Amino acid sequence: MDRKQMITDWVNAHRTELIEDLKTLCRIPSVKGEASEGAPYGEGPARALAAAMELCAGYGFAVQNHGDRVMTADLGDADGRALDILAHLDVVDASGGGWDSDPFEPVIRDDGYIYGRGVADDKGGAIAALYAMRCVKELGLPVRSGCRLILGTDEESGSSDIAYYYKYEKPAPNTFSPDAEFPVCNAEKGMYRLRFRKSWAATDATPRVTSLHGGTRTNVVPAEAYADVAGMLPLHLMAGAAPLCAEIGAECRVEEIPGGARLIVTGRGCHAAMPELGCNGNTALIHVLAELPLADCEA
Repeated sequence: MDRKQMITDWVNAHRTELIEDLKTLCRIPSVKGEASEGAPYGEGPARALAAAMELCAGYGFAVQNHGDRVMTADLGDADGRALDILAHLDVVDASGGGWDSDPFEPVIRDDGYIYGRGVADDKGGAIAALYAMRCVKELGLPVRSGCRLILGTDEESGSSDIAYYYKYEKPAPNTFSPDAEFPVCNAEKGMYRLRFRKSWAATDATPRVTSLHGGTRTNVVPAEAYADVAGMLPLHLMAGAAPLCAEIGAECRVEEIPGGARLIVTGRGCHAAMPELGCNGNTALIHVLAELPLADCEA
């Protein structure tokens, strides 16, 4: 049997096992949280790191914990390795709507895809890389140099985990990341992280906007945003907002609050690399507020 057929047969024989391992990782809500002892990025990422270490060790790889931020699994000679595979276990939170199933209970639907938070970004990539290494190991395929799987837990919030890791570890001469629809994508677009500030004189004029809220991550187009409007009845606010939201494919609802009403606008979230696929809740909200009959004041 030739090598290609051996690999194909091995992959087919382990397909169900791979899917179950992926589901195990995706059931962990590894969203960045409050730091604590042994969990610098919160409980969720720490649980994912521990689960991945157990998984890799169970398949016979030498594993190491790097400051509770990163774990590594080595195939072959760790000191003489020629390849690092860089993936991550943390995920963006699932707030903002858009899910019609539990995002942390992955399911296979009729279209053959697995749906769950982290399936593509990047627990699926991590599991695919682990199984590629496992295939090489269990088939006894010859390798000239070592390979290391590097799994971080802070990629979605700035990659301080990898900065920590490379303070102490030397990188291999070759590295790739099974993320961002690899191998079609091999680089990321640039990203602006801007802060806008504005101040104005206090006023009691109504109706006026008293607060705006929207978004949780810089790399996600937010689905939902809301504003509090003083001096406007919920009925009147809804009457003005609904047709404006309909113009741009967003939805809205209104809640009564002391002294006014809260307008909640819901668009469609997506990754910031492809904003054209979403409907930005922030800009949808501003579109509505700009057209409302508010008081003639900066607020």
